[in-house]
Amino acid sequence: METHDRKQFEVFAYYCGINRTDQTQQRIMRGVDHWLDINPLNDDQAAAKMAEDGIDILVDLTATGCAYQGVRAPPGPDRGELVRIPRHNGDAI
Repeated sequence: METHDRKQFEVFAYYCGINRTDQTQQRIMRGVDHWLDINPLNDDQAAAKMAEDGIDILVDLTATGCAYQGVRAPPGPDRGELVRIPRHNGDAI
């Protein structure tokens, strides 16, 4: 994420993990343009926020879809792609 072309892409991160800040989270926060903790949002609110942000490609780094239906599916009926990145061990991504 640190090396994405900021002239070509705007990167949003929607966080739905446990309530802690660690080095991995801080690194991701520095590497994206927008960071939003969606833990307080329900499914509809999370999906609406992603649609409002105009998300074209949604990458699920947890491979679990968090707890939100909005993260399990692309933000809109004619929008975007959902890409799941499976975790093969317990290491942080």
